[in-house]
Amino acid sequence: MQELSNKEFHVAVDGDDTNPGTREKPFATLHRARDAVREFKQDCGLTTAVTVVVRGGKYYLGSPLVLTEQDSGSREFPVIYTSHSGEEAVISGGVNLTGWEKHQDSIFKAKLPPGSWSVSKSRQLTYNGELQVRARWPNFDANTNPVIGAYLNIEDAAEPGSDTSFRFAQGALPRGWKKPQLAEALVTVAGGWSTNVVPVESVDRENSIIRLQRRTWHSENDNFVRYRHMPFRNRGEGDAPFVMENILEELDTPGEWCLDTEESVVYFWPPTPLSPESDVVLPRLDNLIDIQGASYVSLSGFTFTETTSGDNYHRSGLDGYGAMFPVKGWDYCGEAIHLKDASYCVFEDCRFYALGGNAVYLEGDNLKNRIEHNEFNYIGANGVALLGTAEAHPMSNKVVNNHFDRTGCILHYTAAVFAGLSNGNWIAHNEIHDVPHHGVNLATNGHGRNLLEYNDIRRTCLVLYDTGAVNMWMDPYEIGDDGRVYVLNRTDRAGHILRFNYITDTVQGFYLDDWASNCLVYGNIFAHVWNGVTIHGGKNNLIENNIFYDSACMVYIANDLTHRPEESAKDMWGFCVGNRARNNVYHSGKGNLWWLYTDDKEFGLLDDKRIAESEGNVYYMTHENYQIGETWMERPMVVYTFDEWQKMGYDTTSVIADPMLIDPEDENFNLHPDSPALKLGFQPIDASRIGIQSKAKSDR
Repeated sequence: MQELSNKEFHVAVDGDDTNPGTREKPFATLHRARDAVREFKQDCGLTTAVTVVVRGGKYYLGSPLVLTEQDSGSREFPVIYTSHSGEEAVISGGVNLTGWEKHQDSIFKAKLPPGSWSVSKSRQLTYNGELQVRARWPNFDANTNPVIGAYLNIEDAAEPGSDTSFRFAQGALPRGWKKPQLAEALVTVAGGWSTNVVPVESVDRENSIIRLQRRTWHSENDNFVRYRHMPFRNRGEGDAPFVMENILEELDTPGEWCLDTEESVVYFWPPTPLSPESDVVLPRLDNLIDIQGASYVSLSGFTFTETTSGDNYHRSGLDGYGAMFPVKGWDYCGEAIHLKDASYCVFEDCRFYALGGNAVYLEGDNLKNRIEHNEFNYIGANGVALLGTAEAHPMSNKVVNNHFDRTGCILHYTAAVFAGLSNGNWIAHNEIHDVPHHGVNLATNGHGRNLLEYNDIRRTCLVLYDTGAVNMWMDPYEIGDDGRVYVLNRTDRAGHILRFNYITDTVQGFYLDDWASNCLVYGNIFAHVWNGVTIHGGKNNLIENNIFYDSACMVYIANDLTHRPEESAKDMWGFCVGNRARNNVYHSGKGNLWWLYTDDKEFGLLDDKRIAESEGNVYYMTHENYQIGETWMERPMVVYTFDEWQKMGYDTTSVIADPMLIDPEDENFNLHPDSPALKLGFQPIDASRIGIQSKAKSDR
């Protein structure tokens, strides 16, 4: 919280915009306070810091608060918006529903206020500040899945290749529904690459078919040929989840609700009795604060909540989305805070809760903004997103000491922190957990390098597959003379610095996907993951001084990118070279030291090009099966023993020995002073610096 001083304006829920904005006679709205700051600057100049003090209470915005260049502060005299000390100021993009009447049993109903309402935009409802559950089948059960709850399974596409209709098991939908056209289906796309929430067209119970009103995730852009068509399918493992939502007949549990836009009615089963003081809120705005070109503006101590949802999780016209591109014709989900071309702005000690879209979105030329010590809970899409173009992109921003809990709770193909085309941003000391997909996605970013360090990332990839706790792509492309899109075979991918992070309970730790190259992976702790580090076709990555505990594989190198159907990667044969692993600790009771996979018949796996070095490592398993696996497409798997591996010139200075971790099951990964890893040059990792630090410690 900022210390209050200098020129002050005050805002209170019982204020009046005709007041002078003093402590005794406050304004009623943030908009009036912003205008008062403008007037003060015009009359007196910016010769002192200006603070807008907002008293506790809930402020329903009729429109976003827009801050432009004329609302800027300066380095010496910033403009500060802050909640009053010890009071909670809530900034809402919703409307409080009133006039509740009994519908039947414990279910009440209320008319929607005038305006344009949409099922796909209003996917959340809060009751006295707490998020409720949209009426659904099956009912939510966190024991099945903490993100999507209980679910049914897609059997297959209703027609071969369909991405608009799918089959389900006979009898899986026991109740009849009068208005299936108002329902939405949360569906798994392409067997698990993505999920979408899609309006339902019809339900054919006799033939067990659900038809949707539009296509699922796809690209209509030639630049993304491999994502153009994503039909429904089951991966063959019996797990392709779908959930049906917004159905009145399924409103059978306290806390559930649904929206009937045909009748302009909201139905709700309140978990406690309704009273005149009850706050039942449906989102109306897709944005709360819009900062356009402003600088040296600070917001602290607020709760931002109750914004609308949508289908695209990114704004259009930017670069670096990778596979997370916006789809033409879909509505953007919005965000609580939008920054475009902003600089030196601060968001601190805020809570972002129950948002239908993104929480904070930095678009374009954003410089040295700070997002620190905030809480992000139940965010519909990304927590913090940073994207731009090669000409104008976020640079040197800080996303530090934040707590991200259940981001991507509506749109799952998202991340707690998403950094598209951006450069030099510091993502550090955050705690990220319980997310459906990536904890951090550094996206397609061959132009810039970001620093990811000291983050505590747990329980990621809870819904989607082919993913990791930290993901990135580096597949810059160009359009050839033949009109095809080709990935560029060049080395100038900047590479990210990934160091001193703790990654646990996930599928893959770091997923260096689609030719990600030149990355430094140093001093990280991977515990209870499947693959520690995956290198997907990239080159010159250094994996050094990391601890891998209870992981099925230390390093997985896959080079199955060279034979895409669209031939986009035909020039990438032989690109995957120069990768190194040294001075790592691998302690596991399962799996392989290395796992190698390719479809490149022109380029072997085990040679001095693809793996340039593997030395000085300490390997320890609770069984004696120290092995390295090698697989080609359509060829039998080959498994090498450790002796064979050494005879090929790898790990000649490595040892098989107990690294003497102090107590890894209690997350103490310190090494005993007599550890053989220390004798080989392993540098101790200071785990006390991982995760959120106090403000006194976090100053850099």
